Amino acid sequence: MKNTICLLVLQIAFSSIFLPSTLGDNTLIQTTCNQTPDSNLCTTVLQSDPRSSSATDVQGLASIVVDRLAKDATTTLQLITSLDETNPQYKTCLESYNIVKIDIQVILEGVSKGDPKFAEQSASDVATEADTCGKSIQSLKSDVGDKNKFVHDLALVVVAIVKLLE
Repeated sequence: MKNTICLLVLQIAFSSIFLPSTLGDNTLIQTTCNQTPDSNLCTTVLQSDPRSSSATDVQGLASIVVDRLAKDATTTLQLITSLDETNPQYKTCLESYNIVKIDIQVILEGVSKGDPKFAEQSASDVATEADTCGKSIQSLKSDVGDKNKFVHDLALVVVAIVKLLE
């Protein structure tokens, strides 16, 4: 009986030490993502990054989502670059993603330096440029369409999260 009580006390102590931080991280992610246009995408992106478990505020989550946006935009640009540049539809995408590349740098800087207004506008620009690309290639069958849509949708998530920093 004495061992059972000791185990129970240890379990309660262990739970009170470790459980709140896990719940807090999940609550922060859910609360933040529920304020975005695509809460499922937001949650998936954040939960797939191990840094989110140590994020203590929206600023930390914003950095993670922006890093993912940068990664996926770069991958999409590389794919577009590898395609037939003489095709005017891909050329439009290439032009759009060259602008996206610049906007991503502004977003990264805005979030890291605590200037959300610039980050918000640039994230909105990324979504617009991705939309332009998507419209230009909608009749083509390629991986660019899916990757571009992901960048577009994630950019809108970034806009919403960055607005929370204002």
